[in-house]
Amino acid sequence: MRQRKTDCPCFYLPGLMFLGLMLFLSSATVFSNHKSETITGKLSLIGNEPFTRLICRPEVGVSDRGQGTFQLEGDLLAELLNLQGARVLIEGSNTGRLSEYRLPIFLVTGYQLLAVNGSQPVVGVLTKTKSRLILQTEEGKFYLLSGQLLPMVEGYIGGKLWLTGEIKKEVFSWLTRKYELIPDAFGVIRTP
Repeated sequence: MRQRKTDCPCFYLPGLMFLGLMLFLSSATVFSNHKSETITGKLSLIGNEPFTRLICRPEVGVSDRGQGTFQLEGDLLAELLNLQGARVLIEGSNTGRLSEYRLPIFLVTGYQLLAVNGSQPVVGVLTKTKSRLILQTEEGKFYLLSGQLLPMVEGYIGGKLWLTGEIKKEVFSWLTRKYELIPDAFGVIRTP
């Protein structure tokens, strides 16, 4: 009867690779244990300069956690600072830490602008083709801008803006995804 040689490294290598993969996957789930949450509320600034902090006051009964005010942090904080007073839907996770103001810290990973001064805004990046200003949204819609605010808006080509105003649809707007927007107010979310 012939015995098999088991001391060969070719038998150990696949087992070690499998064990290493299992350890890596289990550690990845431990470190990515933050549950994604959403908060709908208004943004405002608290504190005194230079110690101001951006917070979100959730609407009653709308947040996933049903808790009070959160201090916001994350890569999108610069954009959110330009939206003070606006109603937003924020996505992210509660870090489990408390700020110096004793507020839970919420790490923002995404947001949606819902209302500015009671009006629903259109959010997009401002571009210019030939002689027309166009606001292009993330959803792929194009808003051709016209009206009296164009000279003020034109200085922000390449920036991310919100605009409110009258939207005119053509017969085939649902197909072409092109609309006309006559803005009555605008704000800069991110400068060009």
